[in-house]
Amino acid sequence: SNAIGNNGAQALSEAVKTNPTLTTLSLVNNLLGDSGAPALSGALKINSTLTTLELQSNSIRHIGAQALSAALDVNLTLTSLNLEYNLTGDNGAQVLYEALKQLYSDHFALLKKTRSEQKPPLWHYWGSPAFDWMLREVLHILAIFKPVVSL
Repeated sequence: SNAIGNNGAQALSEAVKTNPTLTTLSLVNNLLGDSGAPALSGALKINSTLTTLELQSNSIRHIGAQALSAALDVNLTLTSLNLEYNLTGDNGAQVLYEALKQLYSDHFALLKKTRSEQKPPLWHYWGSPAFDWMLREVLHILAIFKPVVSL
């Protein structure tokens, strides 16, 4: 916990964009809020090595969740996202759900076409009970596909 806030998130996101070896980033309890989440989202759109992002207890709300969901549309390497103890609410959960629903649909369509055994993007998520339910609904819809998806 360093309370890096928005300014720290901006600086850190620049490093994340260009780091070719970073696979795990833990920013637990750093007061990122809705103003720091877009900076991280921009970095996630470019970074191709990060697999785990821990953002617990960062006061991320609907706006931050919306920014992160935009990154999920293009980032194919992130497999674990932890948003526990944030305040995304139902609206934030909904935008994340929609992004993941599209991500899983696209990924599983590709898997079916190529018969690949590759794990789907973002296969492990921690967050709100509402979002957990929505993600389980997506996985239920896509249950006809073989890859095991874990929550």
